[in-house]
Amino acid sequence: MVMLTFYAFMLIGLAIAVLVIVLVWLTSKSDDRLTVVANWLAAGTLALAFLAGLVALQAYANASGIPDLKVRFSLPSGHPNEPRFVISEQVAYSSDIEPATQMMAAITVKNDSLYAARWPALLVSFDHMAIDRRQYSAGPGWQDTESLDEEGDAVTLQWVSAGPIHGKTYRHILLNLAGLYRVPNGGQPTINIRLIADGYRPRDVPFTVVFDTEGTPGISPGAPTKTPEWL
Repeated sequence: MVMLTFYAFMLIGLAIAVLVIVLVWLTSKSDDRLTVVANWLAAGTLALAFLAGLVALQAYANASGIPDLKVRFSLPSGHPNEPRFVISEQVAYSSDIEPATQMMAAITVKNDSLYAARWPALLVSFDHMAIDRRQYSAGPGWQDTESLDEEGDAVTLQWVSAGPIHGKTYRHILLNLAGLYRVPNGGQPTINIRLIADGYRPRDVPFTVVFDTEGTPGISPGAPTKTPEWL
């Protein structure tokens, strides 16, 4: 918006310059008119070259500017950026996560910069968790890039966008976590999301995963939270 305003003033200035040329030409002596016109034409050419340079610089800035990406990770059973699975008491000591209705994760990527994020991608990694190959169905645009073992259970998923995330806009991505389970005798389960884009330094955002049995206090989505909305 600022640059558009600047260009508008430049065009107004050029229009005024042309008007001045016409007035000077009309009020000058006939012998001096050609000299005046030649001088003003040279000045106008210089001004147009200057304006073209500014446009080229702005185009380069738009192409090389760095985006500012932030992410929000949400599950149906918890606050944004606080992944929490609610399991029944019958499976509290099992590695499986049930019911499956809580397995659809919503990932939102926000670009706070004025510059577009070109070729954005996400790399989602699971620590001390994996997705059962037999139930794997992450969704459109997702593919598994790393397996837990020779069984092929996925521990890393990748999503690549077909287009840029423009400045001051959002991109909503759904991730089906059906088949996710805790690795037996593992440590603290975490989900790590790596934000990637062309010319952008990759940034990791880790999320600690909490498992609660039904009826555990403090898991209501309406309860207060101190976690920032965007990370």
